[in-house]
Amino acid sequence: MTANSQAMSFLILGSVIGFIFYTYLSHVIMMRKLNRELKAAQLRELVHRSAMIMAGSAQQNQLNLAERRRSLINMFKGFKL
Repeated sequence: MTANSQAMSFLILGSVIGFIFYTYLSHVIMMRKLNRELKAAQLRELVHRSAMIMAGSAQQNQLNLAERRRSLINMFKGFKL
């Protein structure tokens, strides 16, 4: 083999190894980014669900107060002094 063909073989092999290494690093970086975005989306969904539950609970408590007030008024209406 001549020095020229050895240099070409080394260049081709180096470019193939470089491409594989670049593809691997790109994949690792992209997967980390996607995992972070997925966790952030899950956290947003959890916060949204918690807010919906708390809003429903607060509304239910307001309804219960009005209902109790009406039942107390009806109870006192039944008393005759």
